[in-house]
Amino acid sequence: MAHMFYGISNVNAQSYYIEGKITDQTTNEPIPFVNVFLNNTITGTTTDLNGDYILGNLDSGLYTLVISIIGYEVINREIRLKDGKHLKLDFKLKESVTNLSEVLFLGKEDKKWTKDFRRFKREFLGANSVTLKYEFVNPYVLEFYRDKKNKVFKATANAPLEIINYGLGYKVYFFLRDFEQRSGSLRFYGQTRFEELAPADPRSTLEWAENRANTYHGSLHHFFHALIENSIEEEGFMVYKVSGIHPYQRSNTFYDKIGVEYKELKSEDLVFNSDYENEKIIKFQGELIVIYKLKEWINSPFPDLPYQATWIRLKSNGLRVHQSGYVYNPVGYEIYGYRSEDRVLQMLPFGYHPEYKNKTSPEVQTSIEAQN
Repeated sequence: MAHMFYGISNVNAQSYYIEGKITDQTTNEPIPFVNVFLNNTITGTTTDLNGDYILGNLDSGLYTLVISIIGYEVINREIRLKDGKHLKLDFKLKESVTNLSEVLFLGKEDKKWTKDFRRFKREFLGANSVTLKYEFVNPYVLEFYRDKKNKVFKATANAPLEIINYGLGYKVYFFLRDFEQRSGSLRFYGQTRFEELAPADPRSTLEWAENRANTYHGSLHHFFHALIENSIEEEGFMVYKVSGIHPYQRSNTFYDKIGVEYKELKSEDLVFNSDYENEKIIKFQGELIVIYKLKEWINSPFPDLPYQATWIRLKSNGLRVHQSGYVYNPVGYEIYGYRSEDRVLQMLPFGYHPEYKNKTSPEVQTSIEAQN
């Protein structure tokens, strides 16, 4: 059994693997060329002609294993690698009843669909982009629904959405599970697989490294990692608990709120141990405001604080977070403010961490300038 696969691993930790066979639920025949990957990573493979797969070189931790091929229903399985145990997981796939040809026709001919796609693309890809250089490969798999009375806009996809992000150097496959926009709020959720693009030249590699680092710095991924590492101040963050106060005490200036409406917090106030290796629990009551002091925000609501500000509210008892800052249960919280504009074009794979701390590496900047 021969495979090409990508893995993610810490050389100082034990390496794990997952293997198995995928067959048709009705015929029990093996299914070749099935996509098998770990959500939000570059770790993936396809089944061989016998329906067999293997994913290797993996760290311990919690993952979502995704099994997908057109014509069959997608399977998502939460797995945990621990205690030195490798996993053998076989799956039987159920045929899907989706008629893709009808979607293709509507996508090309329907003017209303075209208008809805522009709206979807704007909300799905995001406003805080490091670049507008991207390609939406297969928009025709999308269908849209409007409820004008209740001001609801929904989208579904009959196949993984394929987006080439030329700015960050990834091809992204997004398995859309839910997309709903109502007045003042947006909710979307799905599984993601990343593929590294092949650089055209050394300059592309350098630009991708800079763009990825710039996207990472100030992100919630960055914030949660700094929180777990007890380095929020060194990494440029400030975090406060928002308290409910009487309206007459409120102020529109940030520093007047400190000690009255905002109480500064440290990592030890928010981070708690988990029962599992490489995992922490982040818990708090009410709402947090997170300030990133190394990047400005021209639309900041505070006249005395022109920096990026994001508010976080939990929808669960706590967030399970990998030590890298990756949130295992992203539907467990909601955000508004600056980072609420982050979408698919700002996504980075699980395990990503920049090689340098500043927004722009001096080495990268020098190398780019030297090639101009």
